[in-house]
Amino acid sequence: MFFEQRQSNSGSASDVSQNSEIPKKNGSFLSDTDRDVVGAVSNSPPLASRFDRASLQKEKQECVPKYFQFEKLQSDLAEAKNNVLHRIEGLAGKEQSVNSQSESRYFYSLIDAIDDCANRIKNFANKPIQEVFDVAYVARDIVKIVFSEISAAQGEELLQQTRKESLKDISVFPIDQELIDGLARLLYNSGKTKSGDTVVLGGTKDNFQVVLALARLCEQNGVRYFVDIRNDPLKAELIKNASEEGLKRLSFEEDDFFARERGVTKTLSAWSNMKINIKTDEEKVRYERFLHYQSATHDRFISGEIYSVHTRIPTPEDSVVDDIAYDKYLALYFESCDQPWEKIQDAQQELVEFLKGKKEIHIESANGTNLTLNIEGFDFVNSAIDHNIPGSEIFSAPKIDSAQGTFVSNWISKYRRYAPVKDIHLAFQNGQVSEFSASEGQDTLAAILSIDDSADGGKQGGARRLGEIGFGTNPHLKNLGRNYANISLSEKIGGSAHVAIGFSYKRTEYEGKPVHLDNGNESSIHWDIVSMLNEQGSKIVVDGITLQENGQWKEVPGVSEQSVRLLNEGWGALPSAEQPEWWKKGYSQGYAIPF
Repeated sequence: MFFEQRQSNSGSASDVSQNSEIPKKNGSFLSDTDRDVVGAVSNSPPLASRFDRASLQKEKQECVPKYFQFEKLQSDLAEAKNNVLHRIEGLAGKEQSVNSQSESRYFYSLIDAIDDCANRIKNFANKPIQEVFDVAYVARDIVKIVFSEISAAQGEELLQQTRKESLKDISVFPIDQELIDGLARLLYNSGKTKSGDTVVLGGTKDNFQVVLALARLCEQNGVRYFVDIRNDPLKAELIKNASEEGLKRLSFEEDDFFARERGVTKTLSAWSNMKINIKTDEEKVRYERFLHYQSATHDRFISGEIYSVHTRIPTPEDSVVDDIAYDKYLALYFESCDQPWEKIQDAQQELVEFLKGKKEIHIESANGTNLTLNIEGFDFVNSAIDHNIPGSEIFSAPKIDSAQGTFVSNWISKYRRYAPVKDIHLAFQNGQVSEFSASEGQDTLAAILSIDDSADGGKQGGARRLGEIGFGTNPHLKNLGRNYANISLSEKIGGSAHVAIGFSYKRTEYEGKPVHLDNGNESSIHWDIVSMLNEQGSKIVVDGITLQENGQWKEVPGVSEQSVRLLNEGWGALPSAEQPEWWKKGYSQGYAIPF
């Protein structure tokens, strides 16, 4: 299960830019049609079948933000200004030099930028919601530049770039607006969001359309919210060049959104996949220190204290790495979010009940996976769209010393900001990785596996042990034939298995039901790695019973024929009247993926 909240997104070394395939709204916000957003969502069920298309309503009227973080922004800008003024005072006693003159110019440029943002924020009250976010986006990045304490030469260049940034020049997804609105609604409903909640809406500039739709839903339903739109290229530069104190301040600036006194209990996020890379050992060390400063909040996420629902939307970089046209990749992603979720959840529950009390799982694949795990005493969790979108999966944990054999993942695997790794082979002995290899990214794989080798607090070697075993069930992704760089898609593929090296989940309940998922593994990481099981010779065997063969779920005690058909065929197992038009148009003859 991909549920590691402390990262913002993963990245690629690709130099691909937003190209002409992606339509722009030159110099303006979205058109009237683009701005239309789904209407009020009162008492919506958490699993909204087909996004409740029948109840979609269009709202032409602009929302004026009632709950946006005015005080936090103003306070941060004031603190940043005091920081700069203090640094200017520090120059007073220095002998004037070219360097000190350069610093002085840079500091006064920062003051000018801060004052400009502060003045614009004063007029927030009657501004359209997009304009509010635009000012806040720039203001927050200027605060980060100040807090990082980077050099004047580096800071001046980043400051000028930042002042030119705008959410007005976003790239618009080349797909039906209904699917975009539907995704926002799905995130909102999956978070069981209701009036009186305080939530953090996370995202990037690439996905501003989705974040904007989420904000409107919050506005319309009395939900207090903070917006966490991150500029990841800037963040990467600041982490790389910040002073040690600046690294702490940058980390705390993000962490502050989730401070207990703010009352945040949920986060709904639309991150981007494949944006930034860690390229050197030094960057790796600095990024891990950055995350270390957020460990207390991270623990609140993995314990379930903060309820998280997130997705990772494919980027043009993904399309290059995975060799798929960007528009087709996006279509696949949004379609995989639009499934008969209530029925899938019911079918998954039958699988969970079948697995209850079982002792051993054996997984084989045509590509070399041959892994045995002891699951005695652990519970499988029924995860449709409760925390990850697109759904769906069932997952648990193995006994910490039980993994025996090999696990093979062909194609690309990606962990956080590290470079992609291709064709991973992991050999396990007594629960630990004893040998490993990759056709590309061997050094990266070695670095990740050794990340806990010098750690304290019981984490030593944790990255070489398993914290999770899971099986994808999304029928729309079933015939992809291989896994993809976007783990939010790959781990959900029907006919796939995934393991996670690193920490196990500490939560003792899931959606109101008691669960045992903690196998004792402590680690700084949790990396899901996927093996495809859809070729001849692949199977999942549980206590001697074949649960899946060649990617096809099988009827077993307690799992009905209808549930097996649904998990194998998706919308195709349901009557025509229940099927969405996009599915009838493109997949009525079966799931032949169009690329």
